[in-house]
Amino acid sequence: MCNNAGNGEEGMNIVYKKFYDIAHDLVSNVTLMFGREDLVMVSDLVFHSVISFPFRNEIIDKGWTEAIILGDTRSGKSKTLERLHKHYRCGEFVTGEDVTKAGLVGGMQQVGNRWIITWGRYVRQNREQCTIDEVQNLEVDDIADMSGLRSSGIAEITKIHQSRTEAKVRSIWLGNPRANRFMNTYSHGIIAIKDLIGKLDDIARFDLAVICSTDEIPEEEYNKPNRNKVEHKYTSDLCHDLIMWAWSRKPEHVKFENDSDIKVLEVADKLGKKYSPQIPLVNISEMRVKVARLAVAAACRVFSTDNGHNVIVLPEHVEFIREFIIHLYDSPTMGYDIFTRVKSGENMLENEEEIEEYVYNKGRNFLDCLLDYDYITLGDISDFTGMDRDDSKSILSFLVKNKCIRKFHASYHKTPAFNRLLRKLKIEQISEQPGSPEKKFGF
Repeated sequence: MCNNAGNGEEGMNIVYKKFYDIAHDLVSNVTLMFGREDLVMVSDLVFHSVISFPFRNEIIDKGWTEAIILGDTRSGKSKTLERLHKHYRCGEFVTGEDVTKAGLVGGMQQVGNRWIITWGRYVRQNREQCTIDEVQNLEVDDIADMSGLRSSGIAEITKIHQSRTEAKVRSIWLGNPRANRFMNTYSHGIIAIKDLIGKLDDIARFDLAVICSTDEIPEEEYNKPNRNKVEHKYTSDLCHDLIMWAWSRKPEHVKFENDSDIKVLEVADKLGKKYSPQIPLVNISEMRVKVARLAVAAACRVFSTDNGHNVIVLPEHVEFIREFIIHLYDSPTMGYDIFTRVKSGENMLENEEEIEEYVYNKGRNFLDCLLDYDYITLGDISDFTGMDRDDSKSILSFLVKNKCIRKFHASYHKTPAFNRLLRKLKIEQISEQPGSPEKKFGF
């Protein structure tokens, strides 16, 4: 444990170094999943989060954090969390047959002639921590059904009897890609999160994500005959006591000092501009709260305090969160940065004048039909142009090559930039018609 990290330029990376040193100790002496310090660091930001805290004149009621760790089977995620749970001596590790909606949330159970409500293992960890393993065994609809619970921290069952209970649970979700895929088969690893979780709202509720692949750790790392011995400073008793201290912190104990709240806003703004919200791990409207949550957890993990009671959040804790998120999200395995660049390309057309002329030359009906159809198939092109299959293929090929449309299952959808161009062309077309409102009023 350490007291306040230092101020000034030297202090900007000291929290990151401290987190890594802790993780390296635990990897070397507890988890034995070598090269997976990132998994320990992400887990620590969940285990050490607080239930609620004040931030810029409001109380953040949802102060606890949620993380998702997704990766290939045998990539070390389950073993890491199992062993951390044993070392920390707290929280719940849920796997196997309990990874169902009923097993996690609860349901009705008949005892004799009476029906009683039995709360699930996730809900029973109220104000504590729960790791859900094998999330791929949950249906996407079941994950969506837990959306309100995760957001509000209130579990409800409305069947024969109605009941509700508090369920403010720090959670880590572990899963493999669906459909038995490997991470290296995805163009961008972040897409695997969407496949696994489903709805964008449910993805947005995660504060942090890490993706791991079996091929990102060199083979020789697993079988080193002689490893340097790492002193085991972060013993089970010390780790357990620190987590219990973090869990007992109340809103009045959390202090943002030295303009660390301003730093949160700056970091949130930078991250919001850096990453695409199309898979909304980062969403500029909510990012300040995510960064604040994680910064408070970071301050707890390094025991940043003035008197043993207060948690002192400093700019270097916020800077650590910024650096760590970029480290995770820009990794080749996740590729959130590359994904963002690809999606940004859909917001602009490089050959706009050529595309505009191409659409005009196909006639008014072609423009109207492109505007009317949300999804387009080869048959649609043939139908509203009257052209044969080969000519329709040529049109489809032109639109794909110029980033006007993108493949979506068995059809194509229009890119945002192409939609904007079509709307602009339609407005111009209307304004050129005799008797149009634009002509009548002199626009």
